Amino acid sequence: MDRDPFTILFVGRLVWYKGVHLLVEALRKVERFRLLVAGTGPFREELERQARDSGVEDRVDFLGRVSDQELCQLYASAGVLALPALTERETLGMVQLEAMAHGAYVLASDLPGVTTPVETCGGGAVVPRASAEEWTAALRRLALEIELGVIDARRTEARLEVLRRHDPGAVYGRFRASWRRVAGLARER
Repeated sequence: MDRDPFTILFVGRLVWYKGVHLLVEALRKVERFRLLVAGTGPFREELERQARDSGVEDRVDFLGRVSDQELCQLYASAGVLALPALTERETLGMVQLEAMAHGAYVLASDLPGVTTPVETCGGGAVVPRASAEEWTAALRRLALEIELGVIDARRTEARLEVLRRHDPGAVYGRFRASWRRVAGLARER
């Protein structure tokens, strides 16, 4: 499946604090992109209404719950994963690591923990979480960077860094060393 650099993917529960409504509003002003929304939740009907009322319903697809296999295909085909979270109820966002491991670029809200994958692995940008205007500006910048061809190298570098940092053996080694320090079992040198 070919990657579409102008396809944005959101993966998660459809609740207000996830900020999907900011993406829908931004699409109204940035016509190059389309949005795929994978997930379910109580905010879905409101988001569907917003897409209809904003005139972008032809560029927003609500996919509902997807299988792990379908999710891997979405990560591989989407150009961008967006995590527009609004509150600290969102912490790390494992979807970012999963998307980066599949080569997707990530746009993430400026929240503690949420920015970590982008800041440590590259391959994305941090967006102030306050408004649809900030997300609109981020999408405009991203469209320009895609057209200039600077995104592909960042995606590749981030993918390799995510795979290196989050390899199960490496994660286990860091966890074990931390546990030993906390438990007082670290060897004195």
